[in-house]
Amino acid sequence: MFEIMKTFGEEFKNEWWRDLFQVAFRIFDVMKLAEEQNEKREWMRTTCNHALYAVVDVFTQYYSVLSTILLTNIYEQLYWCAQQENEQLARSAINCLESLILLNGSKFTSSMWDETIVLIANIFNITLPHS
Repeated sequence: MFEIMKTFGEEFKNEWWRDLFQVAFRIFDVMKLAEEQNEKREWMRTTCNHALYAVVDVFTQYYSVLSTILLTNIYEQLYWCAQQENEQLARSAINCLESLILLNGSKFTSSMWDETIVLIANIFNITLPHS
């Protein structure tokens, strides 16, 4: 699906992008179900992990279109992944956020930076050790 987005994305309308990313984000919904822990770990390690990186790749490739319609949704997904007990998925979310900022930050508006800083602060707060 992500390869189709990368190849044909120039022809997509904004509504199509929203719909496609809603489908893509459903990949992570599996993690919200009560299932076998081993299956969940494997799902996080493989599918979720790869999907996160693919989301950032597509976002970066079509930044001019996607930045105004999907940045908030992508940040919500990265935040959700960062909260997970699976360290690899949480680390991947942070790596993807870093990559997204490094590749696109120079084009951010001030409101995008505000949203980015709030996300970073929220991630920082959820990763602090609690007594």
